[in-house]
Amino acid sequence: MLADLPSNQMQKSCNILLEGMVESTTNPTTTLWNTILPMIIQDVEDEELHVGKFSLKTSIVTVSADQPAKRSLFGFKAHQASQSCFFCLSTGTFHKLGGSSKKVNTTEANYFVELSERSEVRSRDGTILDSEQGVNGFGDTPARIVQLIMPYDTPIDMLHNFGEGLCEVIIRELFGRGAPKSGMFHVEIDKLREAINEIVLPSQFSEIENCRNGTDKLAFFRLTLLSVAIRFEILNPHARFAIIAISMLANKMCASGVGPELFDEQLCSAAQWFLQENSNEYLSCKAHELLFHLPDANRLFKNVAPLSTFSFESSYQYALMGFSTRMTRNFSETVCSRALIHNSIRQEVFRRAHSNPSPSFLQFLTLTKGVVSRQSPYKNLITSKLDGEDRIVIGGSDIYGTLFLGCGTLVSEYQDSYTSNDVFFAKKRNGEQECCRFVGVVEMDGECFALSEPFRELPASKQFSSLMRAQSQASNSTENQLLLTIQLIENPERLNELDFSIQYANKPNNFMIGDTLPAWTREYRILRRLARKRWLEEEMITVGISIEEIKELDDLEEELTVEEVRMIDGIMTVQEIL
Repeated sequence: MLADLPSNQMQKSCNILLEGMVESTTNPTTTLWNTILPMIIQDVEDEELHVGKFSLKTSIVTVSADQPAKRSLFGFKAHQASQSCFFCLSTGTFHKLGGSSKKVNTTEANYFVELSERSEVRSRDGTILDSEQGVNGFGDTPARIVQLIMPYDTPIDMLHNFGEGLCEVIIRELFGRGAPKSGMFHVEIDKLREAINEIVLPSQFSEIENCRNGTDKLAFFRLTLLSVAIRFEILNPHARFAIIAISMLANKMCASGVGPELFDEQLCSAAQWFLQENSNEYLSCKAHELLFHLPDANRLFKNVAPLSTFSFESSYQYALMGFSTRMTRNFSETVCSRALIHNSIRQEVFRRAHSNPSPSFLQFLTLTKGVVSRQSPYKNLITSKLDGEDRIVIGGSDIYGTLFLGCGTLVSEYQDSYTSNDVFFAKKRNGEQECCRFVGVVEMDGECFALSEPFRELPASKQFSSLMRAQSQASNSTENQLLLTIQLIENPERLNELDFSIQYANKPNNFMIGDTLPAWTREYRILRRLARKRWLEEEMITVGISIEEIKELDDLEEELTVEEVRMIDGIMTVQEIL
């Protein structure tokens, strides 16, 4: 697969380089993959190729696949099995929360150690041993691929985890399809459709509401439903903020956006919090991978979107054209020939387009969009008179109404009065970005200039006024303004214990007592560190602690200081902040 592609190039079937095809009556097993893998390694690993003036060296560095294929390749158990996450050892089954916890018994005390990332807990040698022994999420058949690639060194598939996963679940609940997991996304469908009809998107997204495939579902969610969540107050605040957080994550990756690592971590945590606050059932295996492990995957691969299965699915659908269960003879040969001929013809068309093409061939190229780049980036001469605010002195040069860019096509309202393709973002010479309306394109002195009108920015006090009201509503609600009070109690019969109580902010005398708290909450993580710190301090006074434990104690004190934990007479109080 050809990676590092712009988002609008990800899905083309010609990005796939066909290695081979296996015809089977059932889904591939780990045993089948173990048989095929040596052939792939022999063909790909450390091979040197020469294409024109370029020299290439190939190597297998990772695996991109949907859940079933990836699980059979790595020999993992089914997605609903305990510890079956590729990235951590979560003990969840159908619904997976954070990394699991394990009780460690020592001669001095019992305490909890947080097991989070598989790479930290098991490392390479431990993961290989797990595969051989069929433990910690692995099945009975050891997988050969584990000798080459670790399961946690693979990208999270954006197409299936977003489009066919979490986004599809939310879309179904919004439109009342199937039993909802909670009332979080309940909305009057008529009002939702009215809001959707008011959203204007570029024409290339005109069909996404049909949600024909994972790509459409993802685009519909991250563009249309994001706009609805920002603009309209028909959804409850939890639903709005969850949709916005998930969409901003997807949009950043689809646009190859660059930002701090904290961006991914904060948005994943926000989406996770709102979803889990309403129901743990939203945290399926696909949602768990996204919300708990996407920041690490993006940190490793910079951006997992171009490495996802978009182009494979497109190539796969193309290869299966005409498939019939009755047509079993020579089907693999037919498919392979079709794929090879398809790519070869595209290469030949590209070569001829750059070698003095004939007029008839140029006419052919006008009907085959995307095969070769356009010689002229603009077309469609504007013959109508421009309105007063759009007129500028251009020395009598012609103005054209259509501009072709790598990210899409701009069409002026002077070319099409109903256009929805005339709004874009531009970066000015000083590096600032602004949103503009496209007027036309003019060529002067051999250079193309886009004529545009910048939008006037609203005062900060008027921006996102609807969201500000939703934020206030969520912040002041009883369920989100909880004061978490933790009493440290010494019991002579048992070692140190933690007694938890939740106090409602608007009911100071109303306490809800419980033995534990959900392991995903920030407060519970603080408590584990606090209990460990207290034990280390007592050990240091009574019997002494090692140099490593002294360093651990210093780290714990620093971490708790950063978390702004305040202890007064054995009481720690933490307020939830959205």
